Amino acid sequence: MANTNDKNSENNSEPSEQGITDVQASDLGFDLELVGNFGRFVSSQSYPIEYFMASMPMAQANRYLKFASDVQMDDIDFDLLMQRDIDEERVEKEIIPYLRQDDQPGSTRPLFFPPLLAAIVPVRDNKIEKFYGAKEMTTPIDGYRGVKWSGHFQVYGLTTDSPDGLSLTVDEQSQKIKSRQALLNLRTEENFGDGVMLIVIDGQHRLSALKKLYKRNINSVKNLIVPLCIVYPPNSHLGTTNDETTPTVPRVFRNLFVDVNSTMRVVGGHFNILLSDKTVGDISCRVFCDTILKDVGRTGLSVIEWNTRSAKESFNITKKYTSTSIGIIQKGMEENFKPNMLVNYLLDITEGSEDLFPEGASREDFYPNIKWDSFSYAQSNAIKERVKLHVVPLLQTLYFESVPFKELFDIFSGEIEKLKEEQTQETQAGIAAQAVLHTVLEYKPLNLEEPDFRSRMAKFVLAIESKRKVAKLDIAQYALFQRALFSVAGEIIRFGLKYEVAQVNAYKGFIALIDSIFLRDRSVFDHDQSYLQFTAFDQRRIRAREDTKLTFRDLILAHLLDPDIRAKVVQGGFSSLDNPNPLSADLLDRGFSAAGGLLSRFREERGKAFRKSYEFDYSLTQEEREDLKLKEMTQKSHEREVKEGTREEHGFIRDFDIAVDDYIENFFVDAKKQLKDRLGIQGDLLPIENEKDATEGEES
Repeated sequence: MANTNDKNSENNSEPSEQGITDVQASDLGFDLELVGNFGRFVSSQSYPIEYFMASMPMAQANRYLKFASDVQMDDIDFDLLMQRDIDEERVEKEIIPYLRQDDQPGSTRPLFFPPLLAAIVPVRDNKIEKFYGAKEMTTPIDGYRGVKWSGHFQVYGLTTDSPDGLSLTVDEQSQKIKSRQALLNLRTEENFGDGVMLIVIDGQHRLSALKKLYKRNINSVKNLIVPLCIVYPPNSHLGTTNDETTPTVPRVFRNLFVDVNSTMRVVGGHFNILLSDKTVGDISCRVFCDTILKDVGRTGLSVIEWNTRSAKESFNITKKYTSTSIGIIQKGMEENFKPNMLVNYLLDITEGSEDLFPEGASREDFYPNIKWDSFSYAQSNAIKERVKLHVVPLLQTLYFESVPFKELFDIFSGEIEKLKEEQTQETQAGIAAQAVLHTVLEYKPLNLEEPDFRSRMAKFVLAIESKRKVAKLDIAQYALFQRALFSVAGEIIRFGLKYEVAQVNAYKGFIALIDSIFLRDRSVFDHDQSYLQFTAFDQRRIRAREDTKLTFRDLILAHLLDPDIRAKVVQGGFSSLDNPNPLSADLLDRGFSAAGGLLSRFREERGKAFRKSYEFDYSLTQEEREDLKLKEMTQKSHEREVKEGTREEHGFIRDFDIAVDDYIENFFVDAKKQLKDRLGIQGDLLPIENEKDATEGEES
């Protein structure tokens, strides 16, 4: 790896040993030349990637190596917004200290960074283009042969007939060059306004640290030469035989970004979801975010957590002002919409879907059966369009139009508007408001050293929390509750499939159910409701268990026992049915089974809790506690004897279990009565003979 030249270097009109002069390069429309090794990475049926190993002096790297954030934000799409996210805390606390050896006098510790991975990205007017310019063979100077992507870049080298030479094209039908003495010319956006950017897709944090040090103390890194691997997809250019199935440059690099970071080190939960094309759920999350960014704007996208790096936290809501998380959406969809019949129903896939199954197409390129996580690359574009048409509107309706989430968004938007008004003031308060806006809407870290910034952020969060509490919407921020919503949606959608109703209409039935509940009595979800204690909450703390999701699911579905709510579900999503009575009967049955499941779970969990804590339950008399303890010890002794074979199991009476059941019965009756009152049910929730044997509601 050798020299680098740019058009601002001292002009030299004499040909160099290795390539064209700076003047010649400028005449051809190129302003940056790199010398290094040219190579190709392709295996089996993979889409070819070519690379160029080179190096840059720190001054040049600071100028030409870019972040995704260097593209204008006004024109950014969600794909680029994801890749621009940098963990500033990691840069400041880990990487910069690693480089700052001047803080350790006499240190002999060797330092080295592996090569940065930079993508050649076509740009016009600061907006990424889909393809490189037309590809053509070129002879820049005698004895050299290369490939040029018009208006963007060219790779060339000395021709050779040596077996060690490398063909300039994947098909190996072109001239070979000495790959270890190659040259790369780039027309950079930096100097021309259009051309290419070298956007770092792996090593952004290392580059950020280097640039910060270069700015703060140029002497500390002025002699550093940055190792660099530049990559590009040679076949993603204008004029290909099939532009519809040819991967775009941004898409290739998005997939490469995921593969590099997921196989070498973890990028972070949300990014591994959003940058993936492996499942319908992954695609849905990304298209949903992209749609919200375009249709609702940054305020809308800011209530969706999409850039949490911790894999564990990515399936929860970590910010007190947001409404949901991509991890919750992805998990909720996968848990409930994965069966093949639902995938076809949701995406409106039929045997005659020409976009997915072109007549005469190869089975390798177009799978005959689309599954949640099984489809070809050629089909993924069509799936993306179907997701945009059929799935995204469902998610958008839930999170921006349904009663609970619309109220949450209105609360958030109102506080954002206050910040926007404040930032116009030429005061410290205005500066603080602007800092909070940058953090919330543009994901820039808040300067915690500024007390005014901390104070305004705390005020912003507290205002949202207070209004959410008054509106009784705290329940909507629990991940387990939202996953329960997806479970309920899955069940209502299955009714749509059964009764041959369009999926969008079935989903309207689900929204009608949720809206009806929150408009009537949202205190049904309060933590102090007796039927939610031990099943969903322990006092005020939510029980972080899968059973909690089932409890919320059953509580929502139990509202189907109310004839008015049942009628709204039918009218909202199934009004096209000539005879809605069979559906109404099915919904009623599901309401009964859901209520039974909830009460059965309460009996079981209340019994477990009672067994563990009765010795310290001072609502019982001392005599009652002592009697229970004696019965427990006697029962355990008898159980041990049965196990050892010294006592017959026949005739063994479990007095402790019977006593516990007697105590629990009182709690059960109270919980059942409170549930009836909250649901507004006049009749019984369960047939009397089945009260103690109520089974779980049927799983989704």
